[in-house]
Amino acid sequence: MRVIKTLRKWGVYVDEVYFLGGVSKDKVLKAFGAHIFFDDQDTHLLSSREFVPSGKVPYITESPLKKKDQTK
Repeated sequence: MRVIKTLRKWGVYVDEVYFLGGVSKDKVLKAFGAHIFFDDQDTHLLSSREFVPSGKVPYITESPLKKKDQTK
């Protein structure tokens, strides 16, 4: 939800979203011809940017979502 809410706040609406977990992003993005890629970790963006325009979605540490994640 964090990614979708951030994109909506920026005025960006998408028709398809894939959450890849620990899978290698660059190979998946290249295989299905992604138009753009967003992630909150620089390490994933370093390899993806070779194949597709890539952008960082910031994750503010004071976010209520982060606090919720820490209670699990």
